[in-house]
Amino acid sequence: MEIETQQAREALQAISRAEATARLHSPNNGTVPLVWGVVVLACLIGYDLIPPPVAAAVNFAVALAASAWTVFYQLRLPVKPLKVEKPWLFGVWGLYHGAVLMGGMALGTHFWQADRALPGTFTIIGLLDAAPLLYVGWTQRRHARGMRP
Repeated sequence: MEIETQQAREALQAISRAEATARLHSPNNGTVPLVWGVVVLACLIGYDLIPPPVAAAVNFAVALAASAWTVFYQLRLPVKPLKVEKPWLFGVWGLYHGAVLMGGMALGTHFWQADRALPGTFTIIGLLDAAPLLYVGWTQRRHARGMRP
């Protein structure tokens, strides 16, 4: 009886390790939301650091590169899960992004000047905007590594 219990425990541990390995090598590993959170944060901070026309061109190139990276990264992952965690993430975040950007710009220009935003406005908007992506990516990453989210 003890041998069967020990074998069952070892089998369950092997299954658990296999699931953790599969999560690390699938789109559910949290890498994409983390990378996009950093990209959004860096791009919005760029508007505070360099002139807006230059920042817009740089941000366009960065967004194009990040989009291409996302496609190639997900194509090369060896595990294709039957269920992708949080498939709605970027759709809901897109609505949130629009609301934060418009609200931040409205407040930043209202309290400063009509033609320019308050210094640091885009940094604050970037922090608020990237926070959900960074949090979801961080929790998915912790879950993929077998830690409690």
